[in-house]
Amino acid sequence: MSNHSQLLTNFQKVCELSSDEDIKSFICNNIDLNNYRHDILDISIDLRKGSFQRAKEKFEKLQENEYFLPYVLLKGIVQDLSGEQEKANESFVRTIFLSKKLSLRDAIVTAFSKKYPEVLKAKSFIEDLKTHKLRILHGTIEIANQMYTYVSGLKSMGIFARSLNYFPTYLGYKSDYNIEIGKVDNDIINQFINSFDIFHFHFGSSLHPQNADLPFLKSIGKTSLMQYWGSDVRTLSKALEFNPYARVKERDELVLKRLDFVSKYIDHCIVEFTLSEYVKGYFKRTHFLPQAINLSIYPYSLKEPGEKIIIAHAPTSPEIKGTETITSVVEKLKEKYPIEFILIKGIPHSEAKKIYMKADLVIDQLHSEGYGLLAIECMALGKPVVVSVPDYFVEKYPPDLPVIRANPDNLLEVLEDLIKRKNEFTEIGKRARLYVERYHDIEKIKYDLVHLYYNIMKEDGKFDRG
Repeated sequence: MSNHSQLLTNFQKVCELSSDEDIKSFICNNIDLNNYRHDILDISIDLRKGSFQRAKEKFEKLQENEYFLPYVLLKGIVQDLSGEQEKANESFVRTIFLSKKLSLRDAIVTAFSKKYPEVLKAKSFIEDLKTHKLRILHGTIEIANQMYTYVSGLKSMGIFARSLNYFPTYLGYKSDYNIEIGKVDNDIINQFINSFDIFHFHFGSSLHPQNADLPFLKSIGKTSLMQYWGSDVRTLSKALEFNPYARVKERDELVLKRLDFVSKYIDHCIVEFTLSEYVKGYFKRTHFLPQAINLSIYPYSLKEPGEKIIIAHAPTSPEIKGTETITSVVEKLKEKYPIEFILIKGIPHSEAKKIYMKADLVIDQLHSEGYGLLAIECMALGKPVVVSVPDYFVEKYPPDLPVIRANPDNLLEVLEDLIKRKNEFTEIGKRARLYVERYHDIEKIKYDLVHLYYNIMKEDGKFDRG
């Protein structure tokens, strides 16, 4: 039997062994006949009949969905039959992370590990996570609820993940461990070092207030990575290259000094793409991960604007957000239009969210490279969001970016035009919600996070050492 025939036989075996309804749909005639699954079933039938070229042509017309296990498994099959073995290997590895049941992971290993032995490594890794042989700690500064959101996604997969916050604030974000920075001592630090295996640090912070733990973590072989969020790496000299309206919080020399120290002991950093230029040349590898949101707590609700338009703005950093300009522009518009302007500050996040829900329009920030978590939250609620996105970054975002771009010079014109088109707010809000569902849903990003940890440990040779 040829390698291709054997692979197809194994593919069918995976489907037959699985109790996962999504995989059964490949070979079962009695399925939920929505178009997407019907297309996949149709392609799988072509493959089993040996009509590879026809199957490949049909597959290339499918909408990409890297979080739908049948799609990824089928993608691996097509890649293998096309001779793209490196890509096929990556797809089969991803099926392991997407598989919710041990029986299915076992079946995939049985079917594909002989030709693609890395599948077995991936299975061992995810089993170590799910049996808590590997434990993950996120710390130690909470930025816009991101630590808690990432950790919640990992927990939903049965993984032992916890968040540690040294700087609790009035915003009231949750963490598994809240320890005020002044109470941190060596005993506390050692307890966390001994209890966890993967350390996912945020905003340049680590277990020790001055990052003094980083050399030790590296020396004992712990897996560490640093995720940066904005002002922790943004320098004015670099920012002005992309954005003439840029403002930053820290002096360049302080930012660069911290980057230089951290990168001596951590090889891997994570950013969203607008920050990649700021960390270039420091880390061995730069990885990209989107901001994440738990959509279940951000319900989309259709809201038609009333006679008075409600505009909200939350200036956590007024200078960076451009609050002075925003306030001045809105006051001018109030002379011509019925507007209620709500400045949100000094209240818990849960209370602020209630205001976002009743707003017709939200203004995010005017001096940064793109949208942040406030914009994502409000888009998830179905709100039009006004935010600065410099020309340099526009094409780097997905083509369905729904935000309304503005800068300090044209904010008045942008807002006035929006007010005149307030009947379009609900349609903009619908597109905004779909955008967040597509790119920022933690129920998708949690798989990217697991895959990222796997790739980092693989690159660091952790699997080779056993």
